[in-house]
Amino acid sequence: MTKEEFLEKVNVLKNGLKMSLSFGDESLGEFCIGYFYDEKENNWKVFVNYDRTRHHITLVTENESEVYDKVIALILYNTEREK
Repeated sequence: MTKEEFLEKVNVLKNGLKMSLSFGDESLGEFCIGYFYDEKENNWKVFVNYDRTRHHITLVTENESEVYDKVIALILYNTEREK
């Protein structure tokens, strides 16, 4: 998935999401899904934060496209969970 395809899909999916999104920077805020590029390790990282500062890196990869797929999957999972 390209970044443009990812952003289009996110714009549709985020309407039903109660979590915030952070793309490009690591966030430690509660109830947040996002990704960032770790320049020290030269890897992309996907994270999900729930309450009480539980910060989980759910994917570490060199493949940017894989990052977009994982974030979409996390958004879909949390949207379904909130129903």
